[in-house]
Amino acid sequence: MTDDEDDGWGDDAGEGEDDWGSDDGGDDWGQSGSDAPDEKQDVRIEIENKFYEAEGERRSDPAAALEKFVECVNLVNDLEKKNAAELGPDEYTRRFTSLKYIVLIQFKLQQFDEMKERLLEMLSHASEVTSNDSLYALDTVLTTLGESDNSKVLFSVYTVTLDALKKMPDRQRMYFQIAMKLAKEYRKAKDWDKCQALLDECREMNTTASGEDDRSKGSALLEVYACEMQMLTEKGEKNNPRMTDLFERTQRLVADVNDPKVMSVIKECWGRMFASQGKWDRAYDEFYTSFECYNASGNPNLKQILKYIVIANILSGGKHDPFGRRSAKVHETDPEVNPVVLLIEAYRNDQVLLFQEILAKNESTTLSDPFIRDQVKPLLNQLRCKYLLKLIRPYKRVRMDWLAAQLAATASAAESLVVNLILDGSIKGNLDQIAGILDLTPEQPDPFSTTLKLWIQKVKKLQLATETRCKNMFFVGKRMPQFDERNPVNEMIT
Repeated sequence: MTDDEDDGWGDDAGEGEDDWGSDDGGDDWGQSGSDAPDEKQDVRIEIENKFYEAEGERRSDPAAALEKFVECVNLVNDLEKKNAAELGPDEYTRRFTSLKYIVLIQFKLQQFDEMKERLLEMLSHASEVTSNDSLYALDTVLTTLGESDNSKVLFSVYTVTLDALKKMPDRQRMYFQIAMKLAKEYRKAKDWDKCQALLDECREMNTTASGEDDRSKGSALLEVYACEMQMLTEKGEKNNPRMTDLFERTQRLVADVNDPKVMSVIKECWGRMFASQGKWDRAYDEFYTSFECYNASGNPNLKQILKYIVIANILSGGKHDPFGRRSAKVHETDPEVNPVVLLIEAYRNDQVLLFQEILAKNESTTLSDPFIRDQVKPLLNQLRCKYLLKLIRPYKRVRMDWLAAQLAATASAAESLVVNLILDGSIKGNLDQIAGILDLTPEQPDPFSTTLKLWIQKVKKLQLATETRCKNMFFVGKRMPQFDERNPVNEMIT
């Protein structure tokens, strides 16, 4: 064998290794029937390489990653057209995942029209991956969109998604979960009618043929009812008869459900309901159970519930220690929770000025929650009443302007407090509204009135004694005399 022949064989071998199964390979390899699997293997490697290259650039260079993800999808599509049987689960998964990233990147680049088309394409391939993978991908997309302020695009994407899922078989569970997400978005946007319509649809999906709640689908029904209870609360309809109906329905379902994610919301709603009724002991218990459920599921809402617990405790008489358990103790000094703790300490120590200082400092942040804001107002009123009674104790006359300054209240607010305390008997005195003076001088008793009252009391005692003696004379231990018209005793009694 000559050197040229050796070199030629070596070159051919090298080409075979570099371009295994390619069209421009060796003279015989590319045309052989046995070369088809090798060609497909080459495409699979290219798909894999494109996918991982795109994934590596996804955060650093989204535009470049977008091109590679599109190429990856096109490669899988081309291979599928040639012979769908050659596609394996890896190729299907990479195409679906690539489409997910394409949607996310296009949203980031504000290519909204293209994004909707790619989303529909992704949904069309949802059956090629596991149900959990498809649901996770869709959840990731919608969660990312939900973080944007562009509500128009968000609702449009939700609508497109639900319309597509309706036409797909065996996607009822996914449809329910996406519909519930959209209902919650409508609730946040205060679009009550659309929210209620979706909740009604979701409830019907989990009922029996007779229209009753299907207790085997308790978790789904509790999620629906929890969202509706939240909606009624936000609408200011806490005393709506529907709230009572929802409370009874959820009570029947709770025994069958142990999911902390569901129970946390339900218990929070129950706590709010009892709070609106002034049943703070029960509200405290429900809030604490909700906190434990949020903690078990790792939900950051637990800090918000912890603030509710602190307020419910003080309004129920302060009989509990909200931070007695380790799960709550670790959050006591948290910047989000601590202002409420300081607020309650100021309340307990009758520090009106400090209370209002903390309130003003955190009113737009920690204390901006509507539920907390509603409870802080009566707390401030109670604190002012307690402090006012302590202030006036050593005095006989108090100027109202001085009192208002000590309470850090307006003149009208201070006057209203004094009037209410006089009416309920907490303050014994008179308010001169013209002079602006609260007169606490004890009233001197009138001697004539005192004597007259004593005389009247004695007359009443004498009357009672006379009546008793007359009854004893005729009915106790003595024979009843016979009366007739001629009997003088009868005449006397008559």
